[in-house]
Amino acid sequence: KANAEARQGNRDDALSSLAKIDFQEIPAPQRGPVFEFWGGVALQDARNLESTLAYVKAWKSSDDATKKRGLESLITEQIGTRLSESDLLFLLKEYPADYPASEVEIRLATLQLAAGQRVEAQQALGRVMAREAQGTPLYQRANELASRVGSLSSVSSGKVGLLLPLSGDQESLGRAVADGFKEAISGKDGPNIEIVMADVGSTPASAKMALERLVFEDKVIAVV
Repeated sequence: KANAEARQGNRDDALSSLAKIDFQEIPAPQRGPVFEFWGGVALQDARNLESTLAYVKAWKSSDDATKKRGLESLITEQIGTRLSESDLLFLLKEYPADYPASEVEIRLATLQLAAGQRVEAQQALGRVMAREAQGTPLYQRANELASRVGSLSSVSSGKVGLLLPLSGDQESLGRAVADGFKEAISGKDGPNIEIVMADVGSTPASAKMALERLVFEDKVIAVV
């Protein structure tokens, strides 16, 4: 039924039908494809957290190494570019000690750094390195990010980053927001603030790169 509803473009109905399934009644080898289908429908409907949860369940249901690698790529992309901080915290609550906890905590650490929460970021990365074996890709990513956190001791206390659309259809809006922000802080008492702007681009991946550039290269104290 959900398959037919999805083919007809009725994604809400398809997702409702999928949510009513009692997966205990489905043989274990058949659960993975159903979860993967669920993840794809939810992704098309921009339900990013629901999609990620379904893909994780598909990953956990599969014994096929090739299939698991493909699902890992989807999950990593979702975590790194589509999920909000509240989504990430929910996902971490669901899977606090196993996959994809480390992937989630690495992403959270990046967001925490953007908010100036260095201690929290270091703690998250420490948990990843305690959980993962040395030499594994996740351990290496966490270790590299932790090293970059250490380099932030030279962070510029007067720099604030602005993530804005500075190209494409939304450029005029981004420029207007930047002008408004500059006007709001001009003439205020207190320390001088240097605004560093970064273009979010047109994709979640470009927005992620812009955020990391502000934090690690421009060394801003916070990102708006």
